[in-house]
Order: sequence, then structure tokens, then C-alpha cells
Amino acid sequence: MLPADSQRLEANGLDPQGIYKVTLSPGDAQWRKGGRLDEVMVFIAGKPTAVLRKGAVLTITGTERATFTFPDSDLKENSGSLAITLER
Repeated sequence: MLPADSQRLEANGLDPQGIYKVTLSPGDAQWRKGGRLDEVMVFIAGKPTAVLRKGAVLTITGTERATFTFPDSDLKENSGSLAITLER
């Protein structure tokens, strides 16, 4: 089950034949209870696929859609930002 639209980042229109590299750059995102937020959950074609941690590289292929969200049930209390890079 995917989180609400406002709580996720969608990458649509990917070429299923393409090979994409996904990286997570650390920013200043913070968990509501303290500590840095340095991972995102990755859904491929609507199914949970991986947890991407900062500094790691994830390869995606064979899909038209990838979804990214934080592994947290109450996103409203978190703060800050981070960057997800998707390169072909």
C-alpha cells in the first residue's frame, strides 16, 4: 500500500528498457524524535522493493514508475530536506 500523494515522490514515464541509477544525498532532514533521516523506501510499480540509504546506489530497470517515501507513519512531524537523484 502506497502512502498518500502528499507523502511520496513519484517518478513516472520511465523507459522499462532503460537502466536508472538512484542515489540519496543527505540533507538536513530530521526524524520527529531526533536524528538524521538518511533512508527512503522505494516502490517499483506500486510494490515495496528496497530501502535506499544515503551513499548507496540502487539500479532500477523494467518499470515505468518508481515511488519514494520515508519509512515513517507520521510524516507531518518530520522536518528538513534531502535529494533523490535518478539518472539514466
